[in-house]
Amino acid sequence: MAGSGHIRFTLVFLVFAILCAGMLRSQPLRRDLFLTGGINIGSIGWSPSKLSGKDAGHFSRIINFGIGNIRNNEGRKRLRIIANTSVGLHAGFMWKDRSRVNLNGLQLEFQSNKAAYAFKPPFRYPYKGDTLTAWVDADNYLKYSLSVMRSWNLPGAYRNDYSFWYTRLSFGYTFSHTSFGERYQQSEDWTENGTGMRQTAIALSENSYMISPEIGYRYLLENGHIIDFGIVYHQPFRNTRVVEYEFFRQGVSQGKSRITFFGSTIMLNLSYTFVHKLKRRPSDSSDVKDRYLAMADSIERSTNTFSQRKLNGRRYRIQETLMVSSSSVTLTVWDKNRVDGDEISLYLNGEPFLEEYTVSKFRKSIALTLKPGSNTIVMQALNLGRVPPNTAAISIDDGIKKKILTLVSDLKQSGALEIIYEP
Repeated sequence: MAGSGHIRFTLVFLVFAILCAGMLRSQPLRRDLFLTGGINIGSIGWSPSKLSGKDAGHFSRIINFGIGNIRNNEGRKRLRIIANTSVGLHAGFMWKDRSRVNLNGLQLEFQSNKAAYAFKPPFRYPYKGDTLTAWVDADNYLKYSLSVMRSWNLPGAYRNDYSFWYTRLSFGYTFSHTSFGERYQQSEDWTENGTGMRQTAIALSENSYMISPEIGYRYLLENGHIIDFGIVYHQPFRNTRVVEYEFFRQGVSQGKSRITFFGSTIMLNLSYTFVHKLKRRPSDSSDVKDRYLAMADSIERSTNTFSQRKLNGRRYRIQETLMVSSSSVTLTVWDKNRVDGDEISLYLNGEPFLEEYTVSKFRKSIALTLKPGSNTIVMQALNLGRVPPNTAAISIDDGIKKKILTLVSDLKQSGALEIIYEP
């Protein structure tokens, strides 16, 4: 049964991968694509269960305290984490939507999860030298899954391009179920001198499909990587197990409790994702129109020179001229107005020094070396953002004075800055 479950899930994964690859292939040009990989850590949550039984003296659920000494049936004690936990790895890819701001993603995940439970028995009793005051159980399992993700930027005053809301939905398969690393026993006897508890497993599920929705907040770091803070809910398709507990005093039964362990868990989840941007592929050569445009652009680039105030086939206009007293200057770029997803490339004397950069409230600084005489910095717009035209605040600092200005570009004409350095 377990083997057939693995095969079915593998087939589902292949179908998803093929569909997603086809979808990406059909996307228009200049759609950004990223490879991703990272880790996640989850904890501080709750795993529901159902208590039932005819007698008044059955178990009562209590709160887990995170860490404690756990004793097994042979009497061995070990310090264990008794809270819900999740540790995992993920890898996949993301791509931007038509707005060039929001992200979509597909990931393959592998996780080690634990749903923990703590109960108070109807009375205390000694067992192998210690008094048993609480009963702790856990469902440790491994899970691999396929997840789809969508992050979006909320409209309004809080909009920016470095923090997003996101949702993620994972479909996976669980296996290797244990209780604190030990295989679950069909029955165990925890009585001494006729007093204590006996447990019997009524039903056990060794494997199960699982669905895991998640919602949270996403931060894009300055290095391009991602941190996610979210709440995730793991829900298996069937209950983990049903166990019956019977209590004895001096050999006389005091009653029974039956606990249904659902195996579901809600917990906080923290993820760190490494992001690598892939280079864009050229246009489809099978399309006659695209081939003609690509050829025309290539001819135009080879015949035009930078001195003709054209760059990459697009004219640029000097919007401001300033003088500096040093060949080494620091250029800083940011968006001092409403962040609307403007994406730009910057060139110094025709050579790129900042490509495909999304302007944000974060100030990005770059050291530049100028040649004697006139130097031209061109800002080429890659989109128009949500509010045309494309604008960016630029500051130039030569160590003595600083000049702040705003460059404006659109898809037909680029804004430029002339810097004159006289040794």
